[in-house]
Amino acid sequence: MKKIFQVWALAILFACGGFMGCDSSKEAVDDITGKKSVEQFQKSKKDIDNTVKKQADRFKDISDDKKGDKDSEDTEDKGL
Repeated sequence: MKKIFQVWALAILFACGGFMGCDSSKEAVDDITGKKSVEQFQKSKKDIDNTVKKQADRFKDISDDKKGDKDSEDTEDKGL
């Protein structure tokens, strides 16, 4: 009986030690606590902000180009 208890105790210790030493246990803890989701949300938020800035810059460039084209057309028409 004592030997069976010792075998089970060692098995439990090895199992716990194995889970604590693995990277997968850290990933599991991150998934359970939601840390991974929060990090992914923050990354997505930054990506969206960067995309919005790029689109705003492109729109500004396009609108500036259109204004510049109209000005040059107006001066050409006045000259004729």
